[in-house]
Amino acid sequence: MKRLIRIFGLVALMTACFPPAARAYDSADCLSPNPDLAISVCSAIIDAGTETKENIAVAYRLRGIAYGKKGNDGLAIKDFDKLIALYPKNANAYFRRALAYEHSGNAKKAGADYRKVLSLNPDDQDALQALERLKSAQ
Repeated sequence: MKRLIRIFGLVALMTACFPPAARAYDSADCLSPNPDLAISVCSAIIDAGTETKENIAVAYRLRGIAYGKKGNDGLAIKDFDKLIALYPKNANAYFRRALAYEHSGNAKKAGADYRKVLSLNPDDQDALQALERLKSAQ
């Protein structure tokens, strides 16, 4: 009986420590407030190649935001570039990329992206405020 309990315990431990390969990630963790976890899971979603275009786009957006939280504006910009390539009329993608450009000190590219946001959504108050912020910083 003790041996059976030990075997059951070992199987339970192995199952907990080594989940099936088919479930390599929990897509909800792409939304994690922990940027390292979000980057890891979003990267797995992107690299898997099994998701829809929409899900890949969301993973690029969320990973770009996570890179921004870590101060890695270059990688954030690359992810927003890929998101824009998938959805060139997505005003939020241009806005996020503009924020990354602004944070990295590239006011010219940030301004261009904020203006692109306004061309797609003329009433976007955040983009209008950002352009004013850029003007006052010069």
